[in-house]
Amino acid sequence: MADDAVSTVPVFEAARGDSVVQNISCRIVTFVYGGGYEAGISDTTVTPIRASGIRGQLRWWWRCTRGADAPDFRDLKRREDRIWGATDRRSRVTVEVIRAQLAGGIDAKRNQEGRQHYDEPRYALFPAQSDPVRKIHKDGSFTLRVRYPEELQEDVTVALRAFFWFGGIGARTRRGLGALLCESGSGFSVAGPNFQFGGLAHPAAQPEWAVLSGSRYVIGAKMSPINAWLRAVELMKNYRQARREGQGNRPGRSYWNEPDAIRHLRNAASDNHTQRVTEGDIFPRGQLGLPIIFHFKSTRPGDPADNTLELDTDHDRMASPVILRPLVISDREAYPLCLVLNAPPSPRQFLLKQANAPNLVVEAGGFDLLEGLLQTAEQVWKTKRRSL
Repeated sequence: MADDAVSTVPVFEAARGDSVVQNISCRIVTFVYGGGYEAGISDTTVTPIRASGIRGQLRWWWRCTRGADAPDFRDLKRREDRIWGATDRRSRVTVEVIRAQLAGGIDAKRNQEGRQHYDEPRYALFPAQSDPVRKIHKDGSFTLRVRYPEELQEDVTVALRAFFWFGGIGARTRRGLGALLCESGSGFSVAGPNFQFGGLAHPAAQPEWAVLSGSRYVIGAKMSPINAWLRAVELMKNYRQARREGQGNRPGRSYWNEPDAIRHLRNAASDNHTQRVTEGDIFPRGQLGLPIIFHFKSTRPGDPADNTLELDTDHDRMASPVILRPLVISDREAYPLCLVLNAPPSPRQFLLKQANAPNLVVEAGGFDLLEGLLQTAEQVWKTKRRSL
């Protein structure tokens, strides 16, 4: 089918006997960062929005939704491969991106009227604003065409709904980048904060992977999509970087244990940080995703060098179970959303690394940061949490 015929095709179209074709017009309502074959870079001149990236997201969201009741990873993989394909099996779902447009990229940090300008929210965009500075894209649109056998309609439709509501285009979608708005009448628009998410499979016990069923979330008041995004990211920033009252315009020391713990464990501290303000050499913020790089200001001689917190396993990364984004209703309306996925318990131990120093096994501590974040969202947004 030629691209110029897309607008005449219904959202649902029976095709090839038992096949279904869906054509969904999408707009990007928050900034896009990365998404190309090279990490942190968009392929604006070749493939501005990659079908392979969307396929990967749909596969992941299928695991979270329809695959949640698999008894173990082996059964999950078997079912997943039957739908989405494997090295020896072709996918039964075809994903195409048509008429993709992505606004010209601008540096996420740039010189503006003689001063360094950082686009907000910096807490979400900091990878693009670190050296080397990357480009971000502030607008875009595309049509997503998905074709699959009719028997897979519920599996694909539920994965698509999760992708449109909670996922996005490019990198750092869990921090709201690349959020999407679907055309009216597509079947994938969010009606409002009291939404129903049908078609979820429910795990029989604590899941071995992150799932949507049993997730907890808090929704704030209605505002513009960009403001809703800023509000959601600000929630995490203020929670994760909470500091004590300082002097003048200077922030005080962290409420969290990690800075004091690293100074103690590395036997290094600047003159005005030798006295601890927290108790216990614990690292609770590891629950929010890994790795974490702890950087001490170079203007304070005596503090440790950079330390990195990783998993105490063969893997050094752990995706955050928290999704912060606008829940987009229209091009003018959205709600700030804090969603905590129903995920396996966070490890109780981590690995602390520093160049030219021994690796240390450290404890997470007993504080439940995810529960604390939900409680903070309820207090700040003056509303109650809900569950899926």
